[in-house]
Amino acid sequence: MQSNITGDLWRLASAMKIKSVEGSRVTGFTQDGKFAVIADVHREAKASGILGGRILMLRIYNGEQRPIIDYDCGWNVLPAPEHREIVTAMVQAVA
Repeated sequence: MQSNITGDLWRLASAMKIKSVEGSRVTGFTQDGKFAVIADVHREAKASGILGGRILMLRIYNGEQRPIIDYDCGWNVLPAPEHREIVTAMVQAVA
């Protein structure tokens, strides 16, 4: 996210409330505040990103220690149907 961090954060803020940014890692909460979010958003799209995009890691927690969504260059925990809109919003925000 280094090349145009302001623009990327502006777009990403439409999908989540940003708490901190360190390099390519962004942490925060979903817009409704129900879920904690950790994402690695890279400058360029990668084949190993979600849908071949810029998000290479995405973990979303609902207050428990285990994530309800976990993507790290591949799906470890698929989003349940009721949580897919979270992933869609994140991917579209940085497309």
